[in-house]
Amino acid sequence: MSDTEPEDISAENDRTTGLGLFNFGHAYWVSAAALEEAQIDATHSDSPIVYLYYHGIELFLKAFLRARVFSVRDVRQFSHNVGKLGRRARGEGLDLSDEDLILLKLIAESCKKSRYIETGLYSRPRNEALWGLCSLLFDLISQELIQQGSTNRLPVRPNYPKALKLGH
Repeated sequence: MSDTEPEDISAENDRTTGLGLFNFGHAYWVSAAALEEAQIDATHSDSPIVYLYYHGIELFLKAFLRARVFSVRDVRQFSHNVGKLGRRARGEGLDLSDEDLILLKLIAESCKKSRYIETGLYSRPRNEALWGLCSLLFDLISQELIQQGSTNRLPVRPNYPKALKLGH
């Protein structure tokens, strides 16, 4: 990693805001739901959906930390580890339960398998649980952004995909 000039860091922090990351996370969440609704007939059709949910969750958590004045560099140190992101976000005041942290740990352990072919058995969260976590993060973090005055560009909350089973 090269040394970055202070003005480059400042510009990067200006460009990568909590609101921007939140809106980007929303795009992944909505895309996962739309792809799920489409019920594509393909082998491994669930893998892209799961990955979109995972990445949306990661971006929501990063949005919260950026909104709490973490620098882009600070947020990047978590890489894609949503388990660590979730624990840090909870430590910074995000209202996540112990069950939410267990779900984030399972996501962290299974994320690679949604992106690459790996054989063998593994556990991953159900899509309903991923939708629910995205929904929770959307609600909690949008309230944080509203309290900070970011009300003019918040996205609309998506509807629950009909392809998912209500109530498990």
